[in-house]
Amino acid sequence: MNTQAQGADKLMQTDTARLLGVTLALAGEVFLLKAELERLRNALLDSGATSPEQIAAAGQGDKLKAWMRVEENEFTASILRPFLHPDQVPDVSHLIEGR
Repeated sequence: MNTQAQGADKLMQTDTARLLGVTLALAGEVFLLKAELERLRNALLDSGATSPEQIAAAGQGDKLKAWMRVEENEFTASILRPFLHPDQVPDVSHLIEGR
């Protein structure tokens, strides 16, 4: 295998590892957020503080729409950050004893 092909393989492994890391981190966050949402929804409904109709209406409100516009940009930037700004630390593994 020539040097250029080896470099491309290493790059793919790095990108794949980053993508897998981002995917796993997001999956964990989604699980935790779904559990917290369900806990809060149950607490609100069980206490009588709100109704399913009020929760549905809140999803169409101006406050949520404004939050979604801001959050969409921040979320997109955080997802793309590992690809647009890869690790800035140089590979110094050859300096570690025993290598």
